[in-house]
Amino acid sequence: MRYLAAMRIPARFSAVLASLSLAAVLSEAPAAAAGRLDAEVSPYLQLHADDPVDWWPWGQDALAEARRADRPILLSIGYLACHWCHVMQEESYRDPDTAAAMNAAFVNVIVDREELPHIDAFYQQAAAAMELQTGWPLHVFLTPDGHPFFAGVYFPPQRRQGVPAFREVLAAVAETYAEQPADVAAYAGRVFGALAASRPSGAGREPPSPGELRAAWKAMVAEIDPFDGGFGKAAKYPYVPALETLWRAWLRTGGRLPRGRRADRARHGRGRHLRSPGRRLHALCRGSCMVGPAF
Repeated sequence: MRYLAAMRIPARFSAVLASLSLAAVLSEAPAAAAGRLDAEVSPYLQLHADDPVDWWPWGQDALAEARRADRPILLSIGYLACHWCHVMQEESYRDPDTAAAMNAAFVNVIVDREELPHIDAFYQQAAAAMELQTGWPLHVFLTPDGHPFFAGVYFPPQRRQGVPAFREVLAAVAETYAEQPADVAAYAGRVFGALAASRPSGAGREPPSPGELRAAWKAMVAEIDPFDGGFGKAAKYPYVPALETLWRAWLRTGGRLPRGRRADRARHGRGRHLRSPGRRLHALCRGSCMVGPAF
């Protein structure tokens, strides 16, 4: 696996790459993929419904398909506000040749990290355990049982500054899985086993107490920016789990949530009329002013 981790693409993979690109001539965007993602509630997954990639949402159906076809899984994890996730989509997922290469060799699964944060957390840890890059978009190659054996983040469409092209990665992984299935399975099993052993057991864990929930709500509310929206100072990406948690807390308490220090300052008007325009002017001078609430 070491040469695969270093992504030194052997010359013999060029034939595999050529055969995968030929599939673009023979295949079109699979109708089943659009139907599967159209049924999802995640806006990130819906965004990918029209990709020519045969996407599956995370679940037992995708694992069963990988076992049936005896193909590795290409797991892509991203989220709606991720810049490089959108770049990856435009450059690779919507490219017919790249999509055909993905469809020919893998069962392709896409995950919204904001919808399934535990899946994201586990496979981020897997990438780190393999001493590979972490972040988003995260690409993890799995055995049909879901055990990881290779990972990476953004891959360009052409080799750039020592980073292999995405289709080179696809070819290398497909070749390795086909020629060394026992080695791949053994390595993936060791990685998965080490991760499973390091995770604390959730057996017998009690739900959060009312006091713990109130402390969590108060900590989140304290980070709300009442002037520009969002949480904290930067970066202002919508964090869906926090918003949903606060919404449920508001319903549960009848709207009696703590306001937090920033909201109190906004309520009393201290510095509001000077600080908010001052932030905008400072951002404008740096060429990064946002129009509307930065949320």
